[in-house]
Amino acid sequence: MAIRTVRFTHPQTSAPFVVGVCRDPDDVYALWRKDIVLLVGMLAALAVFSSLVLGLFQKWQRDSDRKIAKTAAALVERDRFIRLITDNVPTKIAYWDNSLHCQYANNAYMQWFGKTAEAMENISVRDLLGEEAFARSEPYMRATLAGEPQLFERMVLRPDGSAGYNQVRYIPNQMNGEVNGMFVLAVDVTELKRTQAELEQRVHELHTQATTDALTGLANRRFFMDRAAEELARNRRYKQPLAMLMVDVDHFKNVNDTYGHDVGDALLRALAVTMQETMRTTDIVARVGGEEFAVLLLHTDKPTAKNAAERLREALGKTCIQTGNNELCFTVSIGMASDAGGELTSVDELLKRADLALYQAKANGRDQVCCHGES
Repeated sequence: MAIRTVRFTHPQTSAPFVVGVCRDPDDVYALWRKDIVLLVGMLAALAVFSSLVLGLFQKWQRDSDRKIAKTAAALVERDRFIRLITDNVPTKIAYWDNSLHCQYANNAYMQWFGKTAEAMENISVRDLLGEEAFARSEPYMRATLAGEPQLFERMVLRPDGSAGYNQVRYIPNQMNGEVNGMFVLAVDVTELKRTQAELEQRVHELHTQATTDALTGLANRRFFMDRAAEELARNRRYKQPLAMLMVDVDHFKNVNDTYGHDVGDALLRALAVTMQETMRTTDIVARVGGEEFAVLLLHTDKPTAKNAAERLREALGKTCIQTGNNELCFTVSIGMASDAGGELTSVDELLKRADLALYQAKANGRDQVCCHGES
């Protein structure tokens, strides 16, 4: 039961007015129990829902953590795989940002410069190369950072001071029209350059062997005939005169028989030196037989050629070689043939005329110059 006292202003009473309300306690308890059950149910439902949501969140978090861990492991494995490849290729690989600081270098690159990974980290290219090398490379780098790939060869010094050669490629790292840095790929071509130099030297030696007389160092007969054919063809076109001299050592067989072939060889070498010193650098001097030599005088008319032949004869007459305590001097006979300007079409014909003039010089007593067509 609930009791409440109420006082009224009107009408006035001398005693309080009491109102009493009576309700069955079971009804009240039943209502409370209903409310409590409803509240407990709601709390239970909320707890179940929260547990479910929490479980789903924890599952999502575990899955997310596994994915992140898997992705991180994949990245680590990819980096390891890429590093394994780049560290075991002979190519030197590096990456430089657009401020020219190193962000990556493989083992070959670090070994070339004699640097550790710690020393290479964020090093500037100027500090790595030094001022002189940096000055040579900077134009290529600036062009690459402007978006233009570069390819060039460069001689560089190794840490031990030895020289090496690199073929270098600069590749811009370009994204959305902006260059963020550049990749450097450098291949050591030192052995290739050495092999190339050796091959060129060998080719030069083979060419020399094919075109040079081994004893005297003059052109050999084959080279002389080829050059003479070229010059004769040129003269036919441009109507320029030329002349050929055939030079033969007088009584050379007696030298070999008396003093031996070594002295004869020394005589031929001395003769070759004098001929090279006496003739013009544009003249072609060759040994075309045992003791026979030929000279092709370019752009030379007959009188000039004859004067040159006389100078050569006199110079050779003054050439002597030492044989023990004695000096051995010798003379030569010279036959000359000329082409006034494209008259002859065959080197063999020009050579034949010079030979005929040489035979005439020998028949006339040796130590003289005879010209073809003159008595």
